[in-house]
Amino acid sequence: NGVISENIDDTPPSVPTGLTASIISSTQIELDWNPSTDNVEVSGYVVYKDGSPESSLVSSTSYSVEDLTPDTQYNFAVHATDTSENESDPCDEIYATTLTDEPISKIAFVSRASMYDYPSIYVINSDGSGKTKLTSTSKWNFDPAWSPDGTKIIYCSMVPFEGNPSEIYTINPDGYNKTKIPGTGMDRYHPSFSPNGNKIVFNATWMAGYNQIYTMNTDGSNINEITNDYDEGFYGTTWSPDGTRIMFYSDKSGNYNIYTINLDGSNETRLPSSRKQRSPAWSPDGTKIAFDEDHPDKYKQIYVMNSDGTGATLLTVGSPNKSSHHPSWSPDGTKIVYTQEDNSSGNLWVSPENLWIMDSDGSNKTQLTNNSWYENSSPIWCPIQN
Repeated sequence: NGVISENIDDTPPSVPTGLTASIISSTQIELDWNPSTDNVEVSGYVVYKDGSPESSLVSSTSYSVEDLTPDTQYNFAVHATDTSENESDPCDEIYATTLTDEPISKIAFVSRASMYDYPSIYVINSDGSGKTKLTSTSKWNFDPAWSPDGTKIIYCSMVPFEGNPSEIYTINPDGYNKTKIPGTGMDRYHPSFSPNGNKIVFNATWMAGYNQIYTMNTDGSNINEITNDYDEGFYGTTWSPDGTRIMFYSDKSGNYNIYTINLDGSNETRLPSSRKQRSPAWSPDGTKIAFDEDHPDKYKQIYVMNSDGTGATLLTVGSPNKSSHHPSWSPDGTKIVYTQEDNSSGNLWVSPENLWIMDSDGSNKTQLTNNSWYENSSPIWCPIQN
């Protein structure tokens, strides 16, 4: 009697290659890899997460890992299996971290490392990561503001100490595509895009006159004068969220106060205050205004009030050695970034300024930058949230 031998397949599939991870959200990661080969047939793949099987048999070369924990690192590997249940060795592990639950967006600001550097434009993520310098230190760069779609930063630049006018530029948030907006010899400051991105409002000075308010097209054409009171100064211009009014501060009353005005120069309105107010910022929904106000003891504190000037609420408690100023709202209106200056050393030349973030009611104050010597100032939050 003959003996019939049975062919036994004990050869495992090849090891999967090219495993990659795409971060989808705070709870989901998408995995993809290259297919394995087998002497008979690959039946599928098993995904491992942190050393343990995550999936049952997967027939395709992709898998979505779900129900993960936000802001958490995981390691992943994939094994291939054939029809005889032979399993390959695992592929090389990869690591991936889920997104945080906290929304992250960018903040533009002005910074310099020492008193010998000219100010430059920087961006930083709202979680404190990714600080990036955008402009060179060969010029004085200041007054950043975002385009409404978050693709451009507009700012002012000038060669210091040579009598040259301040000019307006735009730059991408990655530092590329720096573009000068043509000017007419005016000293120009505080540029801001209209909510639809078609216009720019700015302050400008002719000769030795006071700052006036102007608008222009984004290519520098069609300059239109909004104010023409040449005995007064107008500063810190910004658009209302609906694009119908311009907000600024001025010392025309004998004190710095906040005003709004229509685009044609009509209906100028002073918001009520008995102290010096500067750096006004409209909330994204237009119902609130954040600003800094001078204390009689010569330091600044940040307040929020209704858009008609009523109901002012103190958010930061200052002291002669600690001032807070230049507030800017987060895209969802729940937080405010601002500059805090520390003069506890008593030396005005060594007064570090750093960026802080707080909830819009003044709670949960968190330091964003940590410059122990000089300035991080004039923050402006990108209107688009990542």
